Amino acid sequence: MALGQWRLIGPRLAGAIVFLALRMRLPRARIREFIIELFDLQLSTGVLDETIREAGRAVAPLEDEMVLDIEQAVLLHADETHGTSAASRSGCGCSWPAIPPCSSSARAAWKSCRMY
Repeated sequence: MALGQWRLIGPRLAGAIVFLALRMRLPRARIREFIIELFDLQLSTGVLDETIREAGRAVAPLEDEMVLDIEQAVLLHADETHGTSAASRSGCGCSWPAIPPCSSSARAAWKSCRMY
């Protein structure tokens, strides 16, 4: 599906709208209020919805490539939550679940954590 050549808003504002909708999970009405207060722009919820849909159409061809890259990654299933580990028991609350334990960066991080 081709993207529309005639857009009402620019790419940065479109990125902000997509961020607010997908990452911050704001409803269209709240995004509209935010855009009015921050930029003094009067956008309808229809324009916001079309912007989000058009951004989705723009990145759709990249999905298969990203899935393939993730499946071939050395580190798959990384967990960013803080849990019980030797680092968190040391008192600094540090946790590095995405760094292989044998890497030099893991050793450097462990040394810096032990200094606190």
